[in-house]
Amino acid sequence: AQMVNSYTSLEDDFLHSLLREEINPQEEKRQKSFSQEKQLRNQKWRKILLGTVIGVLLTAMISIGLVVKAFVDHKNDNSYHYQMQMAQKEMLDSNYESALQYLKRALIIVPEDIDSRMEMAELYLRKKEPDAAIVLLMEVIQLDRKQKDAYQMLIDIYAEEEQFKQIQNLAEYAEDESVKALFKDYLVAVPTISPSGDTFYSEVNVTIFSGDHDAIYYTIDGTDPVTNGKRYVEGVGINLSTSGLYTIKAVCKNRKNIYSDVVKYEYQIILTPPEETEDFTEEIFEVTE
Repeated sequence: AQMVNSYTSLEDDFLHSLLREEINPQEEKRQKSFSQEKQLRNQKWRKILLGTVIGVLLTAMISIGLVVKAFVDHKNDNSYHYQMQMAQKEMLDSNYESALQYLKRALIIVPEDIDSRMEMAELYLRKKEPDAAIVLLMEVIQLDRKQKDAYQMLIDIYAEEEQFKQIQNLAEYAEDESVKALFKDYLVAVPTISPSGDTFYSEVNVTIFSGDHDAIYYTIDGTDPVTNGKRYVEGVGINLSTSGLYTIKAVCKNRKNIYSDVVKYEYQIILTPPEETEDFTEEIFEVTE
């Protein structure tokens, strides 16, 4: 007997369509899940790749930055102008110790530099360390005898401490006329004494003169006229009228109470005694007889 399908091809197609409708949602779900996993894996790999690239770039940038910084630091460490600029900046901010380090570095780079020494001297004065400033300023004068600013700073330091003798010694370095003018109020000319010391056989009137009309103080016993001196009255003179040895010392003092060097002269006065009158008396006696 021949078996005959009880359904037609249409029915077969309809059955397959129903099976597909039942299978497709699961397949789509599986495919969607696979797609999401794939997408997540791709994102993960992209992140890893991106992180790796960024890390490489950052490492390269840091390496380049370190190289550049090392080059710049080396260049700056050996740049006189950089050291001076940084020193001035630090001084404006009152960072004196930092400024001092920059100036010392500048001086190492240019050992005979005047500007760095002047800046350091000013810095030490701000720090109330005048002795260190004096050393630097004297070095400046040795390098340049015409450096007026250095002379003026030294004069101000010595004047504040009333070391006028140091100012007078400093004047010996001055060669330029404009520099010499800075010492006008601190150099006191010595007095002139007339006559000069000598041996005299009669009384002597000694006069003392100041060319700048400064006050004059004197002694006649060889003691210090600065501490023991008597004020000299111009035009009166000092009369040496008795025999003996006189040591006259005189000094001038200007309006700033600065003394000149002391002038000293010795006077040996020998007055001849009156002649004896024995013979004259005897002659009178004989005449009377």
